[in-house]
Amino acid sequence: MTLLTSKWNYHERLESGRGVITTWIKSARLSKKAQANLERTLDQLRQLPKASWSKPQPASSLGHHTYVIRFREVTGTQLRVFGHFFDAHSAFVMTFEGYEKDNVYYPNDYQKVAQQRKAECDPHFSDKTVKFGNYCALCQPQGGSTNK
Repeated sequence: MTLLTSKWNYHERLESGRGVITTWIKSARLSKKAQANLERTLDQLRQLPKASWSKPQPASSLGHHTYVIRFREVTGTQLRVFGHFFDAHSAFVMTFEGYEKDNVYYPNDYQKVAQQRKAECDPHFSDKTVKFGNYCALCQPQGGSTNK
């Protein structure tokens, strides 16, 4: 029996010409530990088929083809990244961030926002998203080089 695994790419929604998750990481001044937690979580999830993105994994479906990725800050704050899959690019598109406190997500309308962002990004994927860090094997580095 052959075990098939996915190798998801990661993209992030563009807003004012900048990636929203990269901007959030910098502006929120996430600790190095939180950044490492996010990277470890993304590495773990990229190997899993989307059908496996369910609890107890650090990501799960919100319904309507949108998902939440969960990780923690050193203070114990439960951080969240919301997004969806864009299969044509083998990508998970991270569209906005939030947090959870006392079993309540912030922003409160996260499901509605996740669906709106999916509707904005999908028809114009190449214009509305950008690769997240070095997490997209399909996007060439600037200058067309294939060096990693």
